[in-house]
Amino acid sequence: MNQLPFPIAPDPEDAAREAGHKLFLGPVDFVKGVVAMSGLPPDDRTEICFAGRSNVGKSSLINALTGRKTLARTSNTPGRTKELNFFELGPQGQAAVMLVDLPGYGYARETKARVGEWTQLVMSYLRGRAQLRRRAHPNKRDNGPKTRKLNVVETRDRDPQHHAREQTHLVPRNRPR
Repeated sequence: MNQLPFPIAPDPEDAAREAGHKLFLGPVDFVKGVVAMSGLPPDDRTEICFAGRSNVGKSSLINALTGRKTLARTSNTPGRTKELNFFELGPQGQAAVMLVDLPGYGYARETKARVGEWTQLVMSYLRGRAQLRRRAHPNKRDNGPKTRKLNVVETRDRDPQHHAREQTHLVPRNRPR
């Protein structure tokens, strides 16, 4: 097996695992969709974003983690997520974590100018969001990392403060539903 470029975290204690389980399966609400950095919600809680190629299953992963089928909108058509979508985990007014569904990169049935706007928004978010603590980057097993993914990873890895916080997940193409 290949050596991973980051240390593997120890398994959490049972109490921490149960708290995380309750958090993800508890109340979850859509907060807002953002099309410009000026529209971001306050950065007053930890954020976990889901980044990756178009149609890789980022929104489906959010739905699976939260035990909901329609929280994050899904589609068979690549490029349907066109803004940064924010979801609160936890009771209203007491939410501890924000999940962020990012637009994908790669193919999208949209103009190059519009795709360029999404890309700039995503890159600005990844570079400048102080409360961003983790990035889940699902991949289809048969695709592997593409040049664009590596550029996104390198952008975040240039900042040593964020480097230690990164985490990549591989999601099998034929995962159980």
